[in-house]
Amino acid sequence: MYTDKKYTMIVTQEDWRYPREVQISFFAEQPWEGELSDIVFGDNVDELSESSDGHPNEGLFYILYANNSGERIGYGVIHWDTIQKNIDDYEKY
Repeated sequence: MYTDKKYTMIVTQEDWRYPREVQISFFAEQPWEGELSDIVFGDNVDELSESSDGHPNEGLFYILYANNSGERIGYGVIHWDTIQKNIDDYEKY
């Protein structure tokens, strides 16, 4: 899919197919193991914070990619200050 936005954020949530013994930290450390919840495109953290489905993404899990390189630049639990830091660190280089 082509987009003119700088970043793509894949948003996931807990996948209930996993045993109950799996802790939330499992999905924070490996968000790609979660169930797809949303895909958001944006040039900055403000645009990324607008969910495409109208439901808040805060507290879910994310994987953030830079679209120009395809590089994964962050992942974990969605916290907007952390995502801003991911972007700032990436844009320094």
